[in-house]
Amino acid sequence: MADLYNLPSYYHVSITCITRLLIAKLILFFTFFSEPWSALSNVLMQFIRSVPGFSTMDISPVPLVTPLLSAEMVADTMVLMGLCWRSRFCLTPWLLLNMLTIFTF
Repeated sequence: MADLYNLPSYYHVSITCITRLLIAKLILFFTFFSEPWSALSNVLMQFIRSVPGFSTMDISPVPLVTPLLSAEMVADTMVLMGLCWRSRFCLTPWLLLNMLTIFTF
């Protein structure tokens, strides 16, 4: 049986997860300790309104972005744990989150 640790994608997935974790942490830190939404609100609202179902809603992006970034951080942490522990069960949330993102957009 092939070991997941020896696959070439192990390093790629690890680097991708670590990068996504750092970016999510920076965005969350930036949003909690400063007021970036005045500058980012137009870009985020265009992105949110492009998602089907949110086009007619007038919602602030802050309550939507924080849970999404938190879910991203949990999924990335679980995939890193799964890679370290060689457990394929921990890879499931990360794969589902990525598939949901691909199928949504």
